[in-house]
Amino acid sequence: MSNNHSRFYKDRPLSVLLWIRLIRVVQKISRNAQGALTEAGLTGPQFDLLVHIQLTPGVSQKEITQRLKVTKGNVSQLIEKLEQKGLLKRNRQGRNSYLTLTNVGTRLVERMLPEHDAFIENQFSALTSDEQQQLFALLRKLTPK
Repeated sequence: MSNNHSRFYKDRPLSVLLWIRLIRVVQKISRNAQGALTEAGLTGPQFDLLVHIQLTPGVSQKEITQRLKVTKGNVSQLIEKLEQKGLLKRNRQGRNSYLTLTNVGTRLVERMLPEHDAFIENQFSALTSDEQQQLFALLRKLTPK
C-alpha cells in the first residue's frame, strides 16, 4: 500500500499536489474550528454569513451571494435557517432582500468572533509573519477578482 501511495504522489504534477495539500489544510482547520461553532448551533458557512452581515449591515441578499461566491439557493437556505434561529432578519423591499443581524445574532458574533479568530491565528502560528504574508500573496494570485 505504501508503494501505491508513493506512486500516486510521484506521478502527479506539482500543481495537483498543491491543490490536494490546500484541500487537506482547509479541511483540517475547518474540522478543528467546527467545535465551538457546533456548541453555538452553527455551521462554518452560517457563521461566515453572520460575520459578513455584521460587517455590512443592510447588505442585499444578491450582494452577499456574489461576495461569498456561492449559489443563490445556498445563501437562501443559510438565511432561512439563521432567520429561524432568530439570528438575522430580512427586510424585503420590492424584489430585493436586505439583511441585518438581530440583537441575539449581533451578540453571538461579538462573542464568538474573537475566539474564532484566535483559533485560526493559532493554526497558522507554524508560519512566521513573513511566511504568512508570502502565502497570502501567492493565494491571491490564484483568486484574482
